[in-house]
Amino acid sequence: LEAELEAQLQPLVGAKGRRKADPDVVDVLDAAEAALLRIDHSRRARLHRRLDASISRHLTPSVSAAMMAKLSDREVEFLQEWLVDEKALPKEAAHRLVGTLVTAGQA
Repeated sequence: LEAELEAQLQPLVGAKGRRKADPDVVDVLDAAEAALLRIDHSRRARLHRRLDASISRHLTPSVSAAMMAKLSDREVEFLQEWLVDEKALPKEAAHRLVGTLVTAGQA
């Protein structure tokens, strides 16, 4: 069961990220991923729940919007492309979401 669960995990950095991202950031994420894979499933699940709760509590829409307003035009484009590449959102929805957050952060 443990091996089956690990086989289902998505890597923190995909092929496109490895080509485009800062190599130091990729190294840090690879190290974090390796560390997560070394702990047993129940502890890893607990960590994921705690991270999810913390992010949900502290990364509010207003904080997200304020961060988005600080991005350069190229960074905004990259974020939109990333959402589409990861199949998180269709292209139009990614543009609307990021555009709305940038506009809200500038208000």
